[in-house]
Amino acid sequence: MKKLLLTLALSIFVATTGFAQTGTVKTRIGTLEYEKGYPSLESVDKLFDEIDFQRACQAYLWGLPMTATEAFVESFKKDLGGEWGDLIEVKTFQDRSYGITANATTDYMFTWVDLAETGPMIIDVPAGLIAGFISDVWQRSPADLGVPGDFKGKGAKHILLGPGQTVPSDAGEYNVIRSETNHNMILIRVVDPNPKVAAKLKVAFQLYPYSDKAVPKKTKIIPVGGRVWKTTQPEGFKYWESMASLINKEPVNERDRLILATLKPLGIEKGKAFKPNARQQKILEEALVVGEAMARANGFDTRLKEAEYVEGSQWDFPLVVNPTQREKHVDQLDGRAAWTYEALGISKGMTTTKIGVGSIYLGEYQSKDGEWLDGSKSYKLHVPPNPPAKNFWSITVYHNLTRYLIQNGNEIADKSSRGDITKNKDGSVDIYFGPTAPEGREKNWIKTVPDEAWFAYFRLYGPLQKFFDRSWVLPDIEKY
Repeated sequence: MKKLLLTLALSIFVATTGFAQTGTVKTRIGTLEYEKGYPSLESVDKLFDEIDFQRACQAYLWGLPMTATEAFVESFKKDLGGEWGDLIEVKTFQDRSYGITANATTDYMFTWVDLAETGPMIIDVPAGLIAGFISDVWQRSPADLGVPGDFKGKGAKHILLGPGQTVPSDAGEYNVIRSETNHNMILIRVVDPNPKVAAKLKVAFQLYPYSDKAVPKKTKIIPVGGRVWKTTQPEGFKYWESMASLINKEPVNERDRLILATLKPLGIEKGKAFKPNARQQKILEEALVVGEAMARANGFDTRLKEAEYVEGSQWDFPLVVNPTQREKHVDQLDGRAAWTYEALGISKGMTTTKIGVGSIYLGEYQSKDGEWLDGSKSYKLHVPPNPPAKNFWSITVYHNLTRYLIQNGNEIADKSSRGDITKNKDGSVDIYFGPTAPEGREKNWIKTVPDEAWFAYFRLYGPLQKFFDRSWVLPDIEKY
């Protein structure tokens, strides 16, 4: 009887407190043993391994924007031959095939700068239809450029300052932009529909160190030229190596000090070389698998309420993060992780609520019936008449694993109102997806690849009131 009462008392104690004085407790991480309230030495080892594993999984999500940045900078230098301030020109389907969820309709130009090396940079934006932004290591945007920026496409000369850099005494003519990191991407799209005007705007856009302002060199434009480049996070253990590398290159943000503290037991520490021991490496390798699985779930089947487009729709907003990645009381960790796993950069123009300005993104990963979009099956999207876009709309298909444009053999991954598509009598448009084209619908067909999954982005450029008040609603993609 005494033994029974002791066992019952221990069970009540464990149930109410979670801790045993003596005996074992079954948990989701296995059985834990206690000796007079102390965990056994075997349990201590198990608990520390679990602490570090859980932290590593969360660090994977935390590090998504910075590790993509590190990989992109490395590719900019090694694969594309860029030097700080050189503009990489992205024009063809092959060029943009390695831009993560790249727009397949308009051309891009981008560059990277390291303000610790170059010093403050001048960004001379000509007047005209240019849309762009600056993105730091964490994919926050210190400023938009061109039409979505403060100068509304009228042209402006900016001076970009890095951490600890001060405004030069003779910089009165420049608009000052401050970045919290040394590495920054500058990306622009020339959206003028007149090819001759667009060509002039491209060469008129200039970047150079402030120290060269007296005799600046013309900005070099480098075509991608079909070369392979990278904008996604590194695969395998290089993910952690990239994280450790960038932590040592950039200043510590106050918001990240606790995260950096959790990384120390894993061998990632500012000011020290990353040389994990066998235990640390094993935990980090396991966290790669679970961390990326969490990233896919977090992005492809989001639970963020603010991502909802309309009730019951499979479309959602893949970008629900503002350019500072901060809202009242919290930083937008899950939203940032979702977006930066499958896309690049966050700017005011991409999160607009202004009529006719910037762009809006909708993402769909599951068809109307709730099944993942499958390249072996055929689907249809009905775009109702008069889509609320001041400029144009587009639908683009991406491979779910690479997050790059779908590689389907015919170099067509999108359809848009700017292209040659067939409209219905009422002005609506039906877009088809599948391994084979429906007869007579070839102009409106995007080929998919059997045995691959895919997702789609629907973009509105210059969204109008009917989008914001939902008087125009985009139906789901459905099986055909």
